[in-house]
Amino acid sequence: MNLREINAVCSKVDAKPLEKLKDLPIGVVYTILKLKIINGHYGESILVETEDFKVFLPRRVTEVFRPLIANFTPAKYGFRSLGIQEITTSHPQPSSR
Repeated sequence: MNLREINAVCSKVDAKPLEKLKDLPIGVVYTILKLKIINGHYGESILVETEDFKVFLPRRVTEVFRPLIANFTPAKYGFRSLGIQEITTSHPQPSSR
């Protein structure tokens, strides 16, 4: 998917803002309304839609969530940011649950 297609998905008139996972408050639980796999420049990622915004999950969780998307029930699941966790000495990564 190129930038034009990503913008079409994320920039409708009534579209919700796109947030960065690392910018979300730590510990707040957000209800997941939609899950969608987006094929971006760096590969596939999951786009999560909540009541207030959309956020991309890290690519490392895409393979774990892929089988769950087909049976996903809106508003039954949630996620929360755990903040940035250092998994290497040079590149800290945002984490969620």
